[in-house]
Amino acid sequence: MRRLLFLFIFLSSQFCYGQSSSSAVLCPKLDSLLCQYIKTSNNDNYSIHLTFMEYGGAEFLVFAEEFGYDSRFTDGYFYKQGRLITYYSFNLKDWRKFIDSSAAITYRDSIPDYNDNGREDGVLMISNGGAPQKLYLLRSPSEILEVSNVYSCPDVKWERANDTNVINSPKLNKILNDYINDNYHILYAIRFNKIGREYFVSINGAFAYDNSMINGYFYRNGHLVVLYGLEDLPYQDMIATNEVLKFNGSIDNYRGVRRLIPEFQNLPLPIKLKIVSREKFKKVSYKRRDWLSI
Repeated sequence: MRRLLFLFIFLSSQFCYGQSSSSAVLCPKLDSLLCQYIKTSNNDNYSIHLTFMEYGGAEFLVFAEEFGYDSRFTDGYFYKQGRLITYYSFNLKDWRKFIDSSAAITYRDSIPDYNDNGREDGVLMISNGGAPQKLYLLRSPSEILEVSNVYSCPDVKWERANDTNVINSPKLNKILNDYINDNYHILYAIRFNKIGREYFVSINGAFAYDNSMINGYFYRNGHLVVLYGLEDLPYQDMIATNEVLKFNGSIDNYRGVRRLIPEFQNLPLPIKLKIVSREKFKKVSYKRRDWLSI
């Protein structure tokens, strides 16, 4: 199933690009689009989240609403027409050509009067009854086009996965390659898990990695693949650990987020498999009671 994970940035105030706090934080074209988006909202209590990201060499932005904000996905914020606007970049290196962060407020510890969904006891409430999300292709600050998805966008040049590095199971290699080729994501994750006497592996797309659980990572035809749960491998030679890149606190051009698993490992829908043998995998039904934990 092809899915694009949309995440979000919050509302903006009445500023003008590159000038004082009375002018736009966003470049003029983006500011105009944000004003249009605010008009589509029926709930002034929702914040608006702007998420910058890159897929296949093309740059994108998502507008979305959420109740409160998530500190894990907030670089800064500002206000527009009485609405809170937050922004965040997952892997887009040059996003500051679209937003003047010096005219916004750098996020520190909290945003007054708004609930932080990223706290340990926070409740995630994204686009719950808010305006529909919008996806934009960012060709330049003056050329910003609304698109329906990344798959049909001609600017995206997706490198097909066909390598067999790191994973010593031909069957699991094919499953991973097929998933990458059928699902466009910022990065991919493989998670091994043992429940009772059973061993499992899940593969999913992701927008960030969990920096508290990652064991290491590798690249499959240019696509980042992070690894979790290597201590739960049923066969130690299933992964060529000598080819796994060591995690030293960060990965260039990608974002690490605390407490990402298990909360976000199931968005978008992953492949979850029971490891029957080295080359035999059985799909796990979502009806299984402990499906979320696998």
